[in-house]
Amino acid sequence: MQKAMLGSAFSHRQPMRFRATVHGPRVHTLQPPHKKLTQLSDISPVCRHGGNAQWHCAAHGAAFTNMEITLMNICSIMRPAAFRLALFLGVCFALPAAAATQSPQAASPMAATYVEMRDYLPTWQQQDAWVSTIYSLKRNFDDICGDTFCSGEYTNIEALKYRCSVNTSTGIIGECVWVFAASLEEVDADSGKILVRPRIWQCASPLAPSTRAEDLAAAFVNNTQPMEVVLPHTNMTLHESLTDCLH
Repeated sequence: MQKAMLGSAFSHRQPMRFRATVHGPRVHTLQPPHKKLTQLSDISPVCRHGGNAQWHCAAHGAAFTNMEITLMNICSIMRPAAFRLALFLGVCFALPAAAATQSPQAASPMAATYVEMRDYLPTWQQQDAWVSTIYSLKRNFDDICGDTFCSGEYTNIEALKYRCSVNTSTGIIGECVWVFAASLEEVDADSGKILVRPRIWQCASPLAPSTRAEDLAAAFVNNTQPMEVVLPHTNMTLHESLTDCLH
């Protein structure tokens, strides 16, 4: 009666994974992991020894050897742990792959950033000295323009702005450019209109490679004729460089 009830209970259960259990040296069963069978009469309807080292299991209608029972038991125990390990390894490999698909700019935190010279200089004294240098350059140009650069086709050349870019990571100057503007105006005799021919120059300074911002600023500081200052690590001045640019 007890066997019939146990067999009926197993026949109405949903299919599930079974765990092989060893009771003593020769009793092997397949049982649900959550159900604990303690007596041989409890397990006999499930699996019975059929001789020749085989076990017949009514729940599956199959015969298993001692080795197969042992392997099923090991797999049943290790399957959850193996699944968790596979999931963990999958996440570990997926994260680097996702990072590799990011844009080069996002994956490169050391990308160069450039700012204007005044914004880079660290102290307010250096910043003020650089502003004074800009004004000194304009005054210096105005003083010499009439006898040099302003004696040609364009007689009203104006120095606009001298600006330098600096790499914020290294302090090395990217480029320095001095901008000039001028114009020619003529009266149209037939229409009475003023014909204007504007002209703009962008004169890049001949700086040595890897010139540092603070070195250039220090070279110009407190100098009333900054156009005549030899640029760091070169034998050139701004005056000499403008000769080729403005003509």
